[in-house]
Amino acid sequence: MFSCVDAGSDMQTADLEMHGQASVQVAWQFENNELCATGAGEKIRIRVNDVISVRYPGRNKALIAFGNDGEHTLQIHFPNIAGLLHEHWGAFPEQKRNAGSFAGPVFILLTSGIALVIAVVLLFYFWGMPWLVRKAVDFVPIEKEISMGKEIAKNILAETPPDSVASNVLNSFAEELDFRSEYPLHFNVVNDSTVNAFALPGGEIVVYAGILEKLNHPGQLAALLSHEASHVNYRHSLHGMVDKIFWSALIAMAVGDGGIVEALSAQSNEFRSLAYSRDLETQADTAGATLLKRNGIAIRHMVGLLEILQLEAQGSHVPEFLQTHPLPETRIERLEILANEEEDKRIKPQLDSLFKLLKNKNSW
Repeated sequence: MFSCVDAGSDMQTADLEMHGQASVQVAWQFENNELCATGAGEKIRIRVNDVISVRYPGRNKALIAFGNDGEHTLQIHFPNIAGLLHEHWGAFPEQKRNAGSFAGPVFILLTSGIALVIAVVLLFYFWGMPWLVRKAVDFVPIEKEISMGKEIAKNILAETPPDSVASNVLNSFAEELDFRSEYPLHFNVVNDSTVNAFALPGGEIVVYAGILEKLNHPGQLAALLSHEASHVNYRHSLHGMVDKIFWSALIAMAVGDGGIVEALSAQSNEFRSLAYSRDLETQADTAGATLLKRNGIAIRHMVGLLEILQLEAQGSHVPEFLQTHPLPETRIERLEILANEEEDKRIKPQLDSLFKLLKNKNSW
């Protein structure tokens, strides 16, 4: 800012406050798009770049803050002052900071900080949290996992007791298969029309009668059991549960060795609706297909199982199995490729007779 020329006859009056002192009345006018104010010992020119903000507190009033930090103010009461300022200074916003003000760096610093926090959160969610979940799962000994699975199964099956006869037949069927598992696999048949089956940590597997009724070949039953056994072998149930209740499980781990077991056991009912990620489902598909092949059963039977479930999904109600075991088209396509590479195989007679016995409850 620099000194004004002497006031002319066209100058108007305004109130000027400098350095926080009491306001004084000055005369003002525009000269070459610079606002010239003079009076009471003050002679200044205000350029557009000197302005920090312009507010309009009332009709035909303008309050102009200027200086390095807006420490000076000029209050003008003049008809159509907003239009006059627009004429000389252009489309001036109601609030404006010049390039040398502090707001620019602060805004950049603030937005950069927010972006950094968001980046860290996303990095933790997509990389850090999965890593911690894996470490939490590795922390649980197999013996603890088996014990926890039995406790969870006890809680779940207390509400819907398993059919002992059907369960014995299904376990006899499973004993004819080699699941290559270090877990004591045990299958529980529940007389419920729900089309679902799910694996618990440590080897307990629940199979609803509703899904058994949909199967039409012993190879499809072997595929179902192989798929669920693969979830157990790869600890998918434990992984999914830790992921779902990550924070409480993490705190429980910090408290003591058995803490995570109690934390997970308390969430027994969560296993009914536990959904696996696409990667875990793909792993269970591949491992299940390998188990079928190892047992001399054609992989096409797993394709047939998924096709039956997919056909059910086209009805008015999506089977619960597909709600907890997402079924993208690529899963069937991937298994079909494996199935086309193998020769047709005959099912073991013992599996066939046990399957027929399981399907024909009236003969019990």
